[in-house]
Amino acid sequence: MSLGFVVGESKPTSVTAITSRSLSVGEYIKINIDEGEILGLVERSSVSSAAFTDVRNFHEAEESTEIADINKRDKTFTAHIGILGFLENLRKGQSIIPAIPPIPGTEITQPTNQDLEEIFSPKKDGWLKIGNLLRNKKIEAKINLDRIVSRHLGILAMTGMGKSNLVSLITKKISEVKVVVNGAGASAQACANLFKSSGVKSKNIIMCDSKGVIYKGRKNIDQFKSAHAVETKLRTLSDAMKNADVFLGLSAKDVVSKDMVKSMAKKPIIFACANPDPEIKPELIEEVRDDAIIATGRS
Repeated sequence: MSLGFVVGESKPTSVTAITSRSLSVGEYIKINIDEGEILGLVERSSVSSAAFTDVRNFHEAEESTEIADINKRDKTFTAHIGILGFLENLRKGQSIIPAIPPIPGTEITQPTNQDLEEIFSPKKDGWLKIGNLLRNKKIEAKINLDRIVSRHLGILAMTGMGKSNLVSLITKKISEVKVVVNGAGASAQACANLFKSSGVKSKNIIMCDSKGVIYKGRKNIDQFKSAHAVETKLRTLSDAMKNADVFLGLSAKDVVSKDMVKSMAKKPIIFACANPDPEIKPELIEEVRDDAIIATGRS
């Protein structure tokens, strides 16, 4: 089913589309390009009305309402979409973005339940349910126990839990939550994608490796890391931690300091999952924060 078309400037990691209806944040879409089918996630959605462009008072608004009701073409629905990767690769657990961005005018369609099930809910042995997709409640989200060790299973379960906790405990809209992922291996990338599928904006997820923040334009990073690169002036883990709501560590012991924890936003969630020793010990966190939610990856 056609939902709209790519417009304006497009990038390998994101596109803007004019759509036939208002798309929900967290909704999945599909784009068909020459290289193959791409899966995208709606990160922002807006609607505008030509009839209300220059409205200055109540009476003008009342008149404009009548005009807007008569003119079916009055409203413009715009969606900002983050590209998650090619469907074929996502089915294999790989996130590979296109080398060439979708051309403006490319059609946006709705993925089938089968598309989403093959990626998030394979009907195979060894896959465990950890929740449901945010905007597709009928689709279960699963992980492969044969490929993920017990530590990573716990990490994914915790980050999936964050889908509700980030709202109830931080009292922010999930699209506004800022996340720092320290570590850029397969488990870190899987967790970052899980955050995105839960509604966290790609631009609000800062991923770091041993050399610092993975930002757009950084040299000598592979295609898997580049899929999580963002436009930012942040360069170090310390920079990224300032005002962050969530820290997810999948890296090495003692890389997070008490000062970094102190610089985080109110009521931070800290998943220090390096094994056997976490990125920062819980007792050190408690020395500087009494409002943090803490979990480690200790076996």
